[in-house]
Amino acid sequence: MRMKRSACAVRSDTFVGRVNRPATTSSPLIPLLVATLAFVAGLQLLRGALAGLSVYLGQVRDLDPLLLGMLIFAIFLTGFAAPLIRRLPGARWAFLILAAG
Repeated sequence: MRMKRSACAVRSDTFVGRVNRPATTSSPLIPLLVATLAFVAGLQLLRGALAGLSVYLGQVRDLDPLLLGMLIFAIFLTGFAAPLIRRLPGARWAFLILAAG
């Protein structure tokens, strides 16, 4: 005797040993987008931290505006020292220096 198949009939071995999920194509741009978002979020955090530091030093500590500007500019320029730190002691030591500091 033959059973009639309906549209919703499922074979008993369909779900054995595997998960039925639609095939997804992951884009190679996803890791790049995640890194970009993390970088932009870090820049926004830095912008807020420098603004907070300038308000604190300018209003609470009554620091001269010229000295305050030079201090913030020096903090900004330390980002350009990262390639030098990597070249001089090497990649492994640079990682240890930056992780410790």
